[in-house]
Amino acid sequence: MTLDCQEVEDRMAALLDAELSPGEAELVGRHLDACPSCAALLSRMEGQSFPRPTLPAVDAPGFWDRMESRLQAERREIEAVRAAEARAAETAGARPAWWRRELRLSPATVMLYAALLLLAFGLAAVQSLRVDRVQGDLAHMEQRMEREQRLAATPGPALPVEPVGALAQVPFRGSL
Repeated sequence: MTLDCQEVEDRMAALLDAELSPGEAELVGRHLDACPSCAALLSRMEGQSFPRPTLPAVDAPGFWDRMESRLQAERREIEAVRAAEARAAETAGARPAWWRRELRLSPATVMLYAALLLLAFGLAAVQSLRVDRVQGDLAHMEQRMEREQRLAATPGPALPVEPVGALAQVPFRGSL
């Protein structure tokens, strides 16, 4: 397999960065040995140098302490604004919207609600299983009824009727 000039040009940056597989590097090398224009382009690309950007070292002693104090200050400001809004709503006689009200529940109450939710979901699952079972039984009974109706509707050969009677053998006198 040979590469044309365009394919080699597409791979030159990867060749310079040593990102080509050994097989591709060999193919590109063979083309470069045979093609002077591509070899000249490679030599021009090798002559280029781009300085890598470096980030300046930052010395930030106490950064996390300052960050923590600023976050706490912002939290205090938010709480103060909320408290002021609540006081204003109380003085105006208006209650905050239901989605803004703060729920204050004890851990025991939360556990009770969670247990009730689990119980409700469990009962719903059991009820769903019962409904599925009853529906399956109903479908089975419907199939049996259809089969019985088909059998009753199709005339079949008459069954032989044997006379039924009481047979009694009365021994004659003197016969044993």
